[in-house]
Amino acid sequence: MLGSKYEIEIAGTRVPATVSLQPMYDPKSERVRA
Repeated sequence: MLGSKYEIEIAGTRVPATVSLQPMYDPKSERVRA
């Protein structure tokens, strides 16, 4: 799964997607926002 390439389609345009086993968001807001 991690070694494969994925794409998603947004408004008719294919965009590369990144696979991650970790969440791609910060539910506890631990990262400082700029």
